[in-house]
Amino acid sequence: FVLLAPGFDSSKPWYNSLFEWFRTDIVTLSPSHHAKVLFSSPVRSGKLRMSIFSAGNVDFYPHLVEFTEICERKFGLETEIPHVLDGQPKKMTCSDPPIVANESSYDTTNAVSQWESQN
Repeated sequence: FVLLAPGFDSSKPWYNSLFEWFRTDIVTLSPSHHAKVLFSSPVRSGKLRMSIFSAGNVDFYPHLVEFTEICERKFGLETEIPHVLDGQPKKMTCSDPPIVANESSYDTTNAVSQWESQN
C-alpha cells in the first residue's frame, strides 16, 4: 500500500511523525520506504513537498525514479529527493554462527606496523 501527503516545504508537517510511526513500528511488510520528494518550478518561488510511504513494493526505487522523471519531462518541474528511509530490516536467523570472533581473532599491532607488513 501507499500513503501520499502533499504540502509546502516551509515547515515540518504533522504527518511526518505518522509516516515514521508506520515505517518503524506499524508496518511489518518488507520492504517499506518513506521518501520525501521536493518539487520546484522555474516560474514560481518556493517548493512543494510530497511525502510517500510505500510498503511491500520491491520496485519502489525504480518507480520513484520514473515518477520524478515524468514530473520533470511532462510538467517541467525540478525534482529533488532529500532522503529515502528504509523500514524495518528483515530479521536474520543465525542460531549457530560458523565463526565466533573474540579479541584474539584480530591483529592488535599498531596500524603502521600492519601497513608496513603489507608492502
